[in-house]
Amino acid sequence: MYLNYQNNILITSRARPFKSADGHYTCIFIGVLTNELKLIKKLEKAGIYLRENKTEELIIELFKYCTESFLQTLVGSFMVILVDNEKKEILVARDQFGIESLYYQVEQNGITFSSDIRSLTQNNDSKSRELNFEKIAHYFTYGYILEATTPICNVYHVPAGCVLHYHENEISIKPYTQMLVIEGSLQPVVSEALLKEAIQKSVSAYVSYGDEIGLIYEGEKATKIYASIAESIGAQVKVFMPIYTSKKNKNTKKNVVNRIITSNDYWEAAQKLAKVTDSPLANPEYPVHYLLAEIMHKFTDKYLTTEGMNYLFGSEKKSTNKNIFKEKELSKILKNKAVKQIEVIEEYLLATSDLRKKDQIDTVKINTELKGMILLKNRKMMNSFENHAIYPHLDTSVHQLATFLTREEKNDMSLLSKIFANEISSYKLPPSRFSGAHVPLKKWISGDLFERIWELFSSNVAAKYFNVDELFALLSKHKLGFSDKSREIWAVVMFIFWAN
Repeated sequence: MYLNYQNNILITSRARPFKSADGHYTCIFIGVLTNELKLIKKLEKAGIYLRENKTEELIIELFKYCTESFLQTLVGSFMVILVDNEKKEILVARDQFGIESLYYQVEQNGITFSSDIRSLTQNNDSKSRELNFEKIAHYFTYGYILEATTPICNVYHVPAGCVLHYHENEISIKPYTQMLVIEGSLQPVVSEALLKEAIQKSVSAYVSYGDEIGLIYEGEKATKIYASIAESIGAQVKVFMPIYTSKKNKNTKKNVVNRIITSNDYWEAAQKLAKVTDSPLANPEYPVHYLLAEIMHKFTDKYLTTEGMNYLFGSEKKSTNKNIFKEKELSKILKNKAVKQIEVIEEYLLATSDLRKKDQIDTVKINTELKGMILLKNRKMMNSFENHAIYPHLDTSVHQLATFLTREEKNDMSLLSKIFANEISSYKLPPSRFSGAHVPLKKWISGDLFERIWELFSSNVAAKYFNVDELFALLSKHKLGFSDKSREIWAVVMFIFWAN
């Protein structure tokens, strides 16, 4: 989607704007509302009936009926742009998780919105491609760039759960929903039956009888839960599983598609992934997800994902402060000496200081890592294959219940394992030992990928941004076995692929 608003003229490309009957409003909507029928009935009770039964028409009528507060009634994954053609005002909003991406760039005589950052950097102005090294420092610290920011200097992300107003070259942004907070009750307060019903309803809102559904293997329990619910609805489910060995897997099931992944496959997938994502991503698992999404596209156009589910239903034991590079190390490898790591995560920790430590960590991860890395990767990767990614656990009715689970209920998804015990036990998947639980990146960097990475570090792009002698020293230490530097090396590799 690309929208340019200059001199009070609306220009759109690859979008389907809907104009109200009186011409007062123009609306662009991308996404899915799981409570659309409920909202239509709400309007009908007030004597308001839709003429064309389009989501865009619904948005316009909701805005006319209850102004900006209508955003709080929307449930699902969405991005909405509403233009008041008479007042020359624009209202823009995204769902509270930011599943649908939307960027903007302010110009002298207007503003441009796009769901793809590259369309905002394709003009001849070199400033439109100038990197923001403060945000690049975030990438080399956390492995991703925070969701509300971008690595390009004059390009911005409309924050998730926020509404942007634009009028006469003035912009204001404010949240329309509260920050997602994990409460972590001390005593069980969530009904098991209620939680199970909410998850089943959420899956059924996206999945219909006869649908062909794909699932990437992202953990045995979560995969089995979603697969079994989808099959109970009557969908045809296939689970896509990575294999890092050439040995034949004798435990293949009919509902499982194996993808043997070599170091060469992995290298090529990493380059392709870097081309479709709006910012670099350092997670070594993501090129594997790209390969699985690529083969999934041949079987289905719907992707039921469990990613991020562990933040809501599983106890997070990892510290949020495990950075890829420390500030001293980063100042050595980057040529830009102005770079300073800003501990943005510390701001979230401060805002949730009244919570218990583990609840703080879960809250921080949902508001930073989930939005800035997992969802960004999924939506861009799936869009490149025209697959629709579905996140049932992010529906309002589900995640609100999840925030009140006790630590014991969340431990290793124990509550979900309990209430879906029958589904987990009856759904058959190969034992986890036959799947690739972790990418053998340490081994590949020392072996098959060593020469390729050395050559990449010798490139002009590497020389533009890095002190290459420090990169070679990093690679040599890993090769000689002095220390495992695979995480740091791969972060640099993915940045070069992306910057290139």
